[in-house]
Amino acid sequence: MTPVLPALASDLEVSTATAGQLRTVSGLSAGLTALCAGLLASRVGLRELLGVGLGVIAVSAISAVAPDFAVIALAQLGIGIGVGLSYTAAIAAVADWTTPADRSGVLAIALLGPPIAWIVGMPLSGIVGEASSPGSRRLSCSRSLRWRFSLAECLCQLRRDGRTFA
Repeated sequence: MTPVLPALASDLEVSTATAGQLRTVSGLSAGLTALCAGLLASRVGLRELLGVGLGVIAVSAISAVAPDFAVIALAQLGIGIGVGLSYTAAIAAVADWTTPADRSGVLAIALLGPPIAWIVGMPLSGIVGEASSPGSRRLSCSRSLRWRFSLAECLCQLRRDGRTFA
């Protein structure tokens, strides 16, 4: 979101500082959700928690076509909740579904998503934002959702592969 923040603020007719609070909304909701998700995981199961988290993120991709700041802020709240649920479930799944010998390697691969999104996604969202019409700048903000689905796919594939699990 950072590369297109000024343009997004202009599109939404809010200040850049106000538009920057969208990151605060998603970060705060992710952190608070993660605090509660551990307890929830033991009750509903890791697979279910991961699925719900990714589902919430998918629904929250509505921010790509949101008509105003309030809808984008609500979508960012949803993204944060989805991230808190799915990351908690993903990390617990690595501990639960892998053998001790494989655990650190699987976790390292699973956690590659955020740095790849920052290194590749940020510049790409800036390029897309600069080349886009005003409304599609919001679309470039939601591109970073892709790494989250990649993390889940990696974990699900590992779960199906009996070679790496206890």
